[in-house]
Amino acid sequence: MTSSTSTPDIRRSSDPPSGSEHGRTVSVVGGGHVGRSLVERLLADGADARLVDDTPKVVAAAAAAGVPVVDGDPTDPSTLDAAGLADADTVVAATTSDRANLLVAQLARARFGVSAVVVRVNDPDHVETFESLDYETVCVTENVGTALASRLR
Repeated sequence: MTSSTSTPDIRRSSDPPSGSEHGRTVSVVGGGHVGRSLVERLLADGADARLVDDTPKVVAAAAAAGVPVVDGDPTDPSTLDAAGLADADTVVAATTSDRANLLVAQLARARFGVSAVVVRVNDPDHVETFESLDYETVCVTENVGTALASRLR
């Protein structure tokens, strides 16, 4: 893990694609295994995608799997800068903390100029707040509940 005063460690087992067939650059901030899985899917679709996380096991596993990963505090502007947020078409704030996701979303939009921001919302009571700020949301609780219910049919 890096502290907020040190330079984030960018680990790549290979360089990310120089472009994407879909023309999109996506930074997935946090999310652990969920974030890593999303980046892997985006890369498979031809996107230029990377993961930002500070969990040592997640960072090591992502790097070992060839997933471009920036090891650093996902809420630290210097980490987000090192991750190239200013060049991202889309940012996905995917940590397990709604507070951290709100900060990441605000930084992505206000500091890095990213207009397309998708936010993982962990507490369904926060969905309306995020949507009132014009963020696209994915509510974990609602989606898991729906998926589980569909398996019961």
